[in-house]
Amino acid sequence: MDDPLQRFREVMLMSGITCVGLGLLLLFLTVWRSRWHRILEVEATFWRRLGVTGRWAEPLRRFEESRTLVAIVAVLLALHFLLLVFAVGAHAYFAPKLRQHPPSRSVAGRLK
Repeated sequence: MDDPLQRFREVMLMSGITCVGLGLLLLFLTVWRSRWHRILEVEATFWRRLGVTGRWAEPLRRFEESRTLVAIVAVLLALHFLLLVFAVGAHAYFAPKLRQHPPSRSVAGRLK
């Protein structure tokens, strides 16, 4: 990898995609709660048709309907958003400096 800023771009991309996914999940868990319950009903029907009913089904269903899941998703969303902000900030901070003084090959080779 010759471009030291590539890692920042990769972190920005992955954190951005994760933020979008977690944001949509959080919308389903809060604003579109009735749709979330319908999805859970379809999932339960699927598992019943396969004949998979165990001790884990009911506790999992309670967890999927609880506010604990909402809190966990919100915390994960906040953490990924902070990671995205730090990656954007680091890229914005280091990009002009690296354009002015690109790293030498010996330093770039040691960083790999």
